[in-house]
Amino acid sequence: FLDVPPEVSWERRSGKYEQRLVHFPNDQHETVMQGYRYYLRKTYPLLKDIYNRIPLPKESVDGRLPEKVVMRAVSQALARLSVAFQ
Repeated sequence: FLDVPPEVSWERRSGKYEQRLVHFPNDQHETVMQGYRYYLRKTYPLLKDIYNRIPLPKESVDGRLPEKVVMRAVSQALARLSVAFQ
């Protein structure tokens, strides 16, 4: 998720955030959505900084691929990463 800028993430996921609005009064929907968007923009650089500071090998998996392909790639990446802890 760190290679996806906040605005692209927002475009992809705003529908998911809208689904959560059922838990809030109607008059708060706009404020809540603004809060979600603010959170994405605020945390993105912080998460990237943490990610870059972690002294471990990095892996990237394209989460847009079919689930079986993603799960296989994640499993393989975790296996490679486990070597760093030996």
